[in-house]
Amino acid sequence: MILIDNRLNNYRLTKENIITLCNRRIGVGADGLILLEEGGPEVDFEIKYFNSDGNEGSFCGNGTRCAVAFAHFIDIVFETCDIRACDGVHSAIILNHTGKQYTIALEMNDVAEIVKYPDGYFLDTGSPHFVTFIKDDIFEFDVLREGNIMRNDPRFSDGCNANFVTRYKEGLYARTYERGVEDETLSCGTGVTATALAWAIENNYANGKHTIDLTTQGGAFQVEFMKNNACFSDVKLIGVAEHVFEGEFFGM
Repeated sequence: MILIDNRLNNYRLTKENIITLCNRRIGVGADGLILLEEGGPEVDFEIKYFNSDGNEGSFCGNGTRCAVAFAHFIDIVFETCDIRACDGVHSAIILNHTGKQYTIALEMNDVAEIVKYPDGYFLDTGSPHFVTFIKDDIFEFDVLREGNIMRNDPRFSDGCNANFVTRYKEGLYARTYERGVEDETLSCGTGVTATALAWAIENNYANGKHTIDLTTQGGAFQVEFMKNNACFSDVKLIGVAEHVFEGEFFGM
């Protein structure tokens, strides 16, 4: 994720600028870009998220956790913060900070509607997701082909992200095809959140508080939630965000 401090409104990026920056051959290389901006007195900052295709995207859970780490790095926030995103205000807590690595718990929106289909579950965790539980080898599964089919499924008029999931060790392993990127990504925060909630419905979890461990190609996560029948509240996405590098780009 590319993060830019735009609190002074110095950067007015075009769609073509964002595509160039996210390009892995001629740019920095990323699945998306976030502008960190002033958000007014009610929050610590606001984020504007763009997919690598240059279009403004829906809520990005992992990107928001990265923005929290970035805000700490530039001394905007310390242990807790409130962030305004496209789907409302989210709170976050920095649980641990060692060097350039941050463990962050991000508050997600409540989920009150999960639609069950014969082939999986559809729900919105800030971004629309379809979750399919598979018995095939998750590491050999053709996510690019199957994800593209599901992303363009006519059941979902605006398209959706596609998640393919199986049991793994003590939890779940998830692979995600993301719309806007139009490819598989190493991990998706709203995707693993959707996966955990769908798994709770699929396996008839009792009402109450639960934590599910999930693994992606990009790392390990935990999703905490309070289940009340088919409704979920106090949903938290927990995982590591790491500051990889910083620099200036002169390619535009």
